[in-house]
Amino acid sequence: MVAIGLALTLFWDSSLLRPVKLLVVLVHEMWHGFLSLAAGVRLDSIEVHWNESGKTLVTGDFSNLGFVLAVSAGYIGCALTGALLLRQSLVGRLERVTLIVFSVLLIYFSWLFTSPLETAFYTGTGYGLAFLVISALGQRPARGALTAIGVFFLFYSLFDLFDFTRDVDSTDAAILASYLGSGALEHGSVGITAVGISLAWTTAILFGAYLVLAPAVRESIHYWEPDPAEDPDAMGSEFQGSESSSPGSDSVGNPIPSAPGSSEDFSQSFSSAAESESQQPVSPGFENPFDHSSEIARTGIR
Repeated sequence: MVAIGLALTLFWDSSLLRPVKLLVVLVHEMWHGFLSLAAGVRLDSIEVHWNESGKTLVTGDFSNLGFVLAVSAGYIGCALTGALLLRQSLVGRLERVTLIVFSVLLIYFSWLFTSPLETAFYTGTGYGLAFLVISALGQRPARGALTAIGVFFLFYSLFDLFDFTRDVDSTDAAILASYLGSGALEHGSVGITAVGISLAWTTAILFGAYLVLAPAVRESIHYWEPDPAEDPDAMGSEFQGSESSSPGSDSVGNPIPSAPGSSEDFSQSFSSAAESESQQPVSPGFENPFDHSSEIARTGIR
């Protein structure tokens, strides 16, 4: 993730990244359209242009809350999409399913709400089909695609949020500021209201990304345990640990009391008898039968 972020910072203005930026713009406009539908208006079309601009055309009357949510959904929804995709790659579950669902949504919106042979249509359909192919290749390619897309979406949403170098009236923050009564657009300036809206959206993006990604990061770092079937060293250490306990002791080294009449009692009584007999005087010329050294190797059952 760090490498992807560094590459984006160094090559942000490169034309090689433009196709990926168009995908982010398309998802940005899709969120505008989705919240517009939720607000009760009709979604007419979605447009994406080669200069990385986009437009969502709707028909109907918004409520005040509906308009605020629809305008705010572009940046916030796009960033949360990236956070959700990145989360799935971090937890390592359902990567292919997640990529397939994302592909279907891209193709669905492209075919219903974009004009054929337009940039938005090619972007949504092309990426949708490409992601389907990647998901068919396996979990690892799907995970790599989710990681790259998720990081890019988060990076782009935060970077583009304060891009007031374009036409002032083309930014979502300025549009919402004008709707809320700011007269800055009439004088061709950004205005403090638009900057405040951008700061509020940035806070919402960072807080939402933290809620989505923090549990996934903790799970992937602190709660990851190697699979014994895939880690021979772990199996070997576990096997050696099972052999380290000596006979007559449990798994933690505590002595196990032996039953009366057991082989251990017999060996102890035999040893005591041998010691007592070895202390008796032996007449010269006779060899002490117990006067020799012997080692008894006690081995555990393997």
